Amino acid sequence: MSENVLVVHRRLFDKVGSFQGICLGVADYLGAMWGSSDIFFHPREKAETDFFLKQIIPYVLVECNGKILRYRRDKEGERRLEGFYSIGIGGHINTTDGAINECYFNGLARELREEIGFNITENSTLPRVSAIVNDDNTEVGAVHLGMVHVLRFRDAIPRIPNLSLPEWVPTNELLKEKVSAYEPWSKICLLKLPLLLCQQVDLGDRGLVPAEIIRESDIPGMCVCQTSDGKRITVHQQQLR
Repeated sequence: MSENVLVVHRRLFDKVGSFQGICLGVADYLGAMWGSSDIFFHPREKAETDFFLKQIIPYVLVECNGKILRYRRDKEGERRLEGFYSIGIGGHINTTDGAINECYFNGLARELREEIGFNITENSTLPRVSAIVNDDNTEVGAVHLGMVHVLRFRDAIPRIPNLSLPEWVPTNELLKEKVSAYEPWSKICLLKLPLLLCQQVDLGDRGLVPAEIIRESDIPGMCVCQTSDGKRITVHQQQLR
C-alpha cells in the first residue's frame, strides 16, 4: 500500500522566497503554508521524483547540557544518506498523523517517540520551528523541505533506543569538526549552530537577557532577536549565548 506524505507545492515556496541553505526568518513561510491549498498529501513514490513538490520533514536537533545528539545514518533509513553522520531527528508526515491542520505536530511527536523514546504528552510542549532548511543541490534535498526544531533536555542525558551509533558530542567540538562526514542538512545546520542554539544575548550592562533569534540581519554578522519582554533588537552574533 502506498504511503501518502505531506508536501508543499514548489510555487508556494518560490512565492514567499526560495533560498539555498537555511533561513531563520520562518514566520512568513509558516504563515503562507499552513491553511494553503498548496499543502496536501501525495503518494511518496511520486513525490520522490517530482521537483514541483517538496516533502515536509521535521528535523529536530537534540541538546543536553551543552552536548548535541549525533548518530550515523544506516540502511534502515534513506539509502542515499546511508553512512553519513546526522544531528537531525525526523521523518515524513503521513495520513496516519491526522488531517492537514493537525498532522505536522502529530507527526513530529510520533517521530520523537519512535526515534528517541521522548513522549511529548508526558514531558513538555513541542519545540517551535527555529529555522527552515532547503538544499536544491542534492537529489534528496531537491524534493524535501526541513523544519528545524531544537529540543532541549536539562536533566540527565536521556537513553536513545532506536538510532544507529548515537553519541553526545560537546557543541564546541562539533563547531571545530569538518562537515564533510555529515549529511547535507546537518552540514547546513552546523554552519549556523550558534544561532540555532541561542537562548540569551549579552547586552553588556544589562547582563544576559533571554531571547530568541528572529532572523539574520542584512548587515553581515548581525541578527535580529526578540527578548522575553517582546522587544526586537539587533545584535552582533558574538553577543549570542
